[in-house]
Amino acid sequence: MAVITHLETDTGTNVDISAATAVGAYTSTGDKLIMVDVSIDAVAGNGDYVMYVTRQINGAGSAYRILPQTTMTAASGLTAISAQSGWITVRNGDVLTCYVDGLAGDTSTPDWTTRWFEDSGTITGVTLADDSITAAKFDESTAFPLKSADTGSTQVARVGADSDTLETLSDQLDSVQAKTNLLDVSAVTVRSAISGTTITILRGDTFECSISGLGSLASYASLDFTVKANKTQADAAALIRIRLNKTGLADGLLTLNGATASNADDGSIVITDEAAGDITITLAASCTDDLTTGTYVYDIQMITASSVKTLTSGKLVVSADVTRLVA
Repeated sequence: MAVITHLETDTGTNVDISAATAVGAYTSTGDKLIMVDVSIDAVAGNGDYVMYVTRQINGAGSAYRILPQTTMTAASGLTAISAQSGWITVRNGDVLTCYVDGLAGDTSTPDWTTRWFEDSGTITGVTLADDSITAAKFDESTAFPLKSADTGSTQVARVGADSDTLETLSDQLDSVQAKTNLLDVSAVTVRSAISGTTITILRGDTFECSISGLGSLASYASLDFTVKANKTQADAAALIRIRLNKTGLADGLLTLNGATASNADDGSIVITDEAAGDITITLAASCTDDLTTGTYVYDIQMITASSVKTLTSGKLVVSADVTRLVA
């Protein structure tokens, strides 16, 4: 039996699914089989809900709808529904997006949880019952356990002529000193990017997000917060791009919905603790009101005089609001 492995979970709260709405996305990290499971709560019910998945080859170009799509018929009074896709083949870089098309009454209350799984390709073994291998089925002359008299092609670690054992050899190896005179260990630093958590923007609300523990920002020339539909998009096509320049010039909100922002002051990055790497990101309500709900990817990048570093990355969810008025 194959072993199924959970990859990630996407969520949304009080989402308008009265029309086809993206309820999660997954970018493949290899050639594999993927299955998606969608659970939706607080739906209107009494009608048909449609779930389908699209695939963008290598994350770009046409979004191919994978057929057959799933229809979930919810009887009157049924408000919690769930559906699964079949196994979907993907290659490294392919992007899968799951959609749900609900009913006219599903404009403000539905909450969704989308879970992504892969077939690990591992086959589980057979568990033997106690005493299932009997003497009649087991020939000690050709099978384990090994005995001191065993000979033949099987290679066995034996006590040597000088009485050395594996334990003796292990102790001798432990005493060997590695050559380090050509390596300046004090000059070697290994640092990996922080794995970020999911950020949620409620459409139409002023967005303010504090992120801490990015590491020292003392040497920064610029910091960028970038949100995209997928990692293959150009920076100029980003959903959101906010920059902080050490010079204080030509920064703020640079890009909104794939176009040059009309007012740079609508977005900002503020460093609250330079040594620890704590920052606060803001975006005006008049800007979040123009965003399309869905699941996106983001990162925070630092450029210094001598390097470029991604400090953190993760998923960003734009959730639908109820009250649309922003002024």
